[in-house]
Amino acid sequence: MQCIGRIGCLLILQIFLIGTLTACQTQTSDRDLTLVTPAEAIDAVESRGGVFGRRGQGGVWVDARNESEFRQEHIPGAINLPIERARQDHEVLRDHRPIVVYGSDFNSQRAQALSKLLIELRHRDVRTLRGGLRAWKDAGHAVESGD
Repeated sequence: MQCIGRIGCLLILQIFLIGTLTACQTQTSDRDLTLVTPAEAIDAVESRGGVFGRRGQGGVWVDARNESEFRQEHIPGAINLPIERARQDHEVLRDHRPIVVYGSDFNSQRAQALSKLLIELRHRDVRTLRGGLRAWKDAGHAVESGD
């Protein structure tokens, strides 16, 4: 009886520890995203100074859409980084702050997923363009085509 009690206690302790360790893992949620309007995004990308100055290459636009959509039209100067390539190619963004990610339009799953992944890959100051490319164009901003 005592052996079963000890094994039972160890099993319960093990289940508790696994549950506790799993709960401690951080996952990025929608609440972790910083949504910005086109005007706020422009201000963030174009401002290079700040109180203490900034190191690195300044802000960058990141298009989360696929390559053919990017070639059709994109925000001038944007980098195309579809989520399928993000894990292997994200280092090109390392020296940029802020990183403004956008997709096609409102509630772009690709843009939200890419923003979350970049946060998980420890990029700082990742923002998501609310309304994506559609909001950008509706606000009267230019787009370009090609690579």
